[in-house]
Amino acid sequence: MFDDIKKPTRPEIKTRQDNKLLVILGCIAGLLMIIAAVLAYKVATTPDYTIPNHITENAQHPIYIPKKLPGGYKIIDGSFAISEEALLFRVEDSSGSSLAFTEQKRPQNFDFEQFYRDQMQSAKKLSGTPHPSVLGKSPSGDRFLLSIVTDDTWILVSTAAPLNEQDFTLIAKGIKKN
Repeated sequence: MFDDIKKPTRPEIKTRQDNKLLVILGCIAGLLMIIAAVLAYKVATTPDYTIPNHITENAQHPIYIPKKLPGGYKIIDGSFAISEEALLFRVEDSSGSSLAFTEQKRPQNFDFEQFYRDQMQSAKKLSGTPHPSVLGKSPSGDRFLLSIVTDDTWILVSTAAPLNEQDFTLIAKGIKKN
C-alpha cells in the first residue's frame, strides 16, 4: 500500500566540475564587461572629427571643436577655412540648416560686455558651461549668436536655424580644445 509513495530524494550536490564551469563563465563574463567598458570609454573620448593638418599648422590660436551638437548636426568636411586672424567652419543637419563657427585669438583688453550690449539683442549668459557663454540675437534679429570666450580663443557661432537655448547650451558645454 505504501509502495506507490515516492520517497523524497536528496538534492543533487554540485560537483567540482560544475563549480569550475561557473567560475570560468563568471571570469569570461567579467572580462567581457571590462572590454565593453574600455571600448565605451574609447568611443566617448575619441574625437569624431579630425581637423585638416594645414588648418592646425596655420592657426594662430588654439582651435576648439564642438564634441556635442544638437540632433543631426555634423561638421562639414571641407568647410574649414583659415585666414591670418580667424578660423571658420560649418556644421549642418540633413535638411541643410547650418551653423557657422568663427574662432579667433581672444583679444586682449576687449570689452565683451560692451560687445554683447551693442551687437546682441536679448543677450543672456548661459549657465553650466565650462567657458563664459552668452546667447543673443544679431542686431537685425534674424540670426542667433552664441559667444564662447575661453582663456585663449573667442568662438562666435551664428545661425538662422530654429534652435533653442538648450541646443546652444549643449554646444557651449561640448566645446573642447583640439
